[in-house]
Amino acid sequence: MRSRYTKIEKIMGEKVKNLRLTQKVKLYVLTEKLGISESQIYKYETGKNRIPAIKLAIFSKIFKVPMEYFIGEIGEVKDGKWN
Repeated sequence: MRSRYTKIEKIMGEKVKNLRLTQKVKLYVLTEKLGISESQIYKYETGKNRIPAIKLAIFSKIFKVPMEYFIGEIGEVKDGKWN
């Protein structure tokens, strides 16, 4: 049986989680800036829900990385900073 969620959703979620942890951003900060629950962030981070483009734009601003970071392999983040 095919998974309901695609590989890209999982990858994007893992990138969000990695940035959150390496930059030591608290969940409550994300919930306030995104206007969503901690549960929803967990769903994004695990790939259970797709991240809407507007939320990616907000994540991009919070973590100071280009939106392309979430959808491509154009660079890397080292020690929580875009290189």
